[in-house]
Amino acid sequence: MKTPTLRFLDFTSDWEEKKLGDVCDINMNNINIKKPPKTIKYIDISSMGTGTYLSPVEINFSKAPSRAQRIINEESILISTVRPNLKQYAYIKNIEDNLVCSTGFAVLTKNKKQRINLQYIYSFITCSSYTKYLINVSTGASYPSFKPTDLKDSKIKIPSMEEQNKIAGFLSAVDKRID
Repeated sequence: MKTPTLRFLDFTSDWEEKKLGDVCDINMNNINIKKPPKTIKYIDISSMGTGTYLSPVEINFSKAPSRAQRIINEESILISTVRPNLKQYAYIKNIEDNLVCSTGFAVLTKNKKQRINLQYIYSFITCSSYTKYLINVSTGASYPSFKPTDLKDSKIKIPSMEEQNKIAGFLSAVDKRID
């Protein structure tokens, strides 16, 4: 399968190509079932849009759906693993206490061993060529989905930290103007 790349980045021969799973941790933190929090703030797939999500619903953990498992840490990317054509993802920078999402999401966080700008990663995985990649690796007809390993194994071009910051800053500014 062809590696997804951002078209405007193709001229970059000096950028390092790495697997996404080498620069980001994916689904690293789930709720400890033996010691769950009393209440959680829950984000499910139906509350997610393209780059946005509705306010999380605060619920008692004992009444939460069984898929309310993924802990969202400070600065995380949520991407729905079902129906990737709907582009249900969000970049979450400032989180609330006990914020949890459905196992229908992959949660990407910074890998402590790598220097990476997570906003740069967000701009990469939300581009149309990456969405096409996710659609192509998805299985199932009426409810197509991809596996977290499809994210981990996908390749990404990594520029210097300075260039990552510039790209992320530019794209973030464009998003703010669009909003």
